[in-house]
Amino acid sequence: MSRHELAHLALPGADFAVRVTPKASRNAVVVEEGAIRVYVTCVPEDGKATREVVALLAKALGVAKT
Repeated sequence: MSRHELAHLALPGADFAVRVTPKASRNAVVVEEGAIRVYVTCVPEDGKATREVVALLAKALGVAKT
């Protein structure tokens, strides 16, 4: 997914569901059947996968990570 492709979702108070797949073969943010899926190569330990998900979503939404 290209940078800022989901920027239309970055509204104050916006709510959306995200499905995460850790230990994937590549990092990616995709929209499948109207749902956001995030694939990360990190393992789900010590918050590594969570940090990667935050970074990928921030980039796709065009917002800061914090």
